[in-house]
Amino acid sequence: MRAIERLTTAWDLMNDSWSVIRSEKKMMIFPLLMLLCFAIVLVSFVAPMYLYFLPGKSTYVMLGFFFIVYLVIYFVGTLFHSAMISFSATKFRGDKPNLKSSLIQAMKHWPKLLIWSFISAVVAIIFQAINILARKKGGRGIARLVSKIGGIVWSYATFFVLPLILFEGKGPFASIKGSASLFKDTWGESVAGNIGINIILKLLFLIGALIFGFLYILEVPLEVLIIPGIIYALLVFAFYISMKAVFVTALYRYAKNDDLPNIFSSGTIP
Repeated sequence: MRAIERLTTAWDLMNDSWSVIRSEKKMMIFPLLMLLCFAIVLVSFVAPMYLYFLPGKSTYVMLGFFFIVYLVIYFVGTLFHSAMISFSATKFRGDKPNLKSSLIQAMKHWPKLLIWSFISAVVAIIFQAINILARKKGGRGIARLVSKIGGIVWSYATFFVLPLILFEGKGPFASIKGSASLFKDTWGESVAGNIGINIILKLLFLIGALIFGFLYILEVPLEVLIIPGIIYALLVFAFYISMKAVFVTALYRYAKNDDLPNIFSSGTIP
């Protein structure tokens, strides 16, 4: 019975998250700005360094440089994701959210977000290193399993880190501990919600592939389909990232108050 209640709650939270995005479509600008910043970082750092500075340098210098670039990209992603969570929280309070104020609110916590980005980047690299090293020694299947399971456990254990940093002012390490504790109380809703959102993502891409594939079969020129295809993919990506940000904010409120569905039904979302 408890499992059914968890699934029902997860479904309600997903519906409520969709209601937020539907009423505040401008929120999907954040993921697109994030991609633009990623591109700027890559062009600004990687291209010049690869062309003029890295050739002939030691492997350690190259690894150190690319880690810095990876950290910058991770921090940019964390910053925009935090802005989306702040945007969602403003909507939940019944106020009118604003893109600029949400980003400013996230920027107020940039030192903690930078430390959290560093921790996350290191953990991600460790999992990847385990996979690569074991592959060289012939243990590809075991390494892939360990890396995958470790990544899943880490992602769920740290599911609430950003809301804890943003709304409670906790440090990264205290937020990791607090996130793991909150996940214990909402593991069913967290897992079911994440699986549901990922299924929606795959369905949207499948629908897009079917539509554009059908048009291609009808001999619509490929050059005509490229731009609409890119736009569709960007919109799906923006929806997916926004949906995840709203959902984690909604679930955080639910974990703290145990009454989030009542908040949504109180008229704060048109």
